[in-house]
Amino acid sequence: MNTDDTSTYVYDLDELAASIDELRAHLPTQSALLYSIKANPHPYIVEHAARHGAGLEVSSEGELAIASAARVRANTDAEIVCTGPGKTTDYLESAVEKGAVISIESPTELTRLRELGSTGQNVLVRINATATSQRSGLQMTGTASPFGVDEQDADTVVRRVIDDGHNFRGVHLYMGSNILSEDDLVDQFEISTRIADHYVDYGSGTFIADLGGGFGHPFAAPGPRPRWQGLRRRVESLTERLSARRALVTFESGRYIAGSCGTLSATVLDVKQSKGQRFVVLSSGVNHLGGLSGLRRLPRTRVAPTPYEHGGGTPESLVGPLCTPVDVLNKQSPTNLEVGDTVTIPNVGAYGLSASLANFLSHPYPTEHIRFGGRLIATTRSQITYQEVVPT
Repeated sequence: MNTDDTSTYVYDLDELAASIDELRAHLPTQSALLYSIKANPHPYIVEHAARHGAGLEVSSEGELAIASAARVRANTDAEIVCTGPGKTTDYLESAVEKGAVISIESPTELTRLRELGSTGQNVLVRINATATSQRSGLQMTGTASPFGVDEQDADTVVRRVIDDGHNFRGVHLYMGSNILSEDDLVDQFEISTRIADHYVDYGSGTFIADLGGGFGHPFAAPGPRPRWQGLRRRVESLTERLSARRALVTFESGRYIAGSCGTLSATVLDVKQSKGQRFVVLSSGVNHLGGLSGLRRLPRTRVAPTPYEHGGGTPESLVGPLCTPVDVLNKQSPTNLEVGDTVTIPNVGAYGLSASLANFLSHPYPTEHIRFGGRLIATTRSQITYQEVVPT
C-alpha cells in the first residue's frame, strides 16, 4: 500500500513547447501568439513560454510582475499585453513602468492613465462585438459584458486614446473560451477580423489586431490536444487583408498551450459506503483542482487508466478531503479504487491549482514538479499565507 498521503502536480515543459508549436501550426504563418498567464502563472511555465517565442498576456498586477520577471530570466523582449476589467491605478502605473501594451476596457481606465500624468503609452482598445455566432464554449462578448467597450462606442474611445496623447496600437477582441469546433473558431475570427480592419488606418506604429483565441482543450480527463485541419487555411483567408495592410495579427491562448503539460497525482485516503453509495476520498479535491468545480462549472474529472481500475463494479463518487458537499470531482467514476491507491488526473496544466480553492480549510498545497528534457529540474510548493494585523 502506498502510504504517501500527499498530492503532486507535474508540469512537463517539453509538452508545453509542443503545444505552442502545434497551435502555431493551426494559425497564419506570420501571426503572433500570446500565452495567457491566467491559465497557469507558475514562473517556470511562464518563462518557458517566453523562451519559446510567445508573448505574455496578463490580467493583474501580480501576473504582470510574474511576466516581467520571466522575461528577464528568459532574456527575451517578449511583448507583454495588460488586459482585464477594472484596472487599478497601481496596475496601470506598473504597466507604464514596464513598457507593456495596455488593453483599455473602459473610459475610466483612460481617466486613470491621465491622472497618472501618463501619455505616449501603447494602447489597445478592447471591443465587445455586437455580433456573435458562437455555439460552444463560454461566451464572453456579443452580449452584455463587463469586458471591453461596446462596438458602437469604440470609435469614441479610440478618438479619446489619440486625443489623450497615447499611441493607438490596435484593437483587442476575445469572443469566447474553450471552443472545440473549427467552424465556431472561424466564425468568431471572421467577426473580429472585420472589426479590426475598420481601425487599421487609425493606428500608430505597427497595428496589432489581437483577435483573441478561445482554443479548446480537454480538462481533467484523458484526451489529446484538438486538431483543426482546415483552421490555418481558413483564418489566413480571413486575415489576408489585415496582413496586406501590415497589421500584426495576434492570437492568445492559455488553455491550449498549458493544458496537456500538467498532471495531478492524488492518493486515496479513504473508501466508505453511505446509503448504498461508495465514496472514494482523495487527497485532492476542489482545493487543488479548479475552484470553478465548486460552482459546477467544470467537466467531471476522469482519472487516467491505472493498475487499480478493476471495472465491473458499482460507480463510485470521487470526492476530496474538504468539509463541504460540493467537494466532488466525479459522481460516476467507473474505477474500483482502494485506500492507498494513487490516481493520476491528466490535462490539468491549465486552470488547475491556481484556479482552485487552495486556501479553503487550510490543507497543504500540493508539491509541483517541473520536468524538462526528460528529467526533474525543480520542485516548488506554495504555502498558505496569513495577513498581518494592521493597526488602525
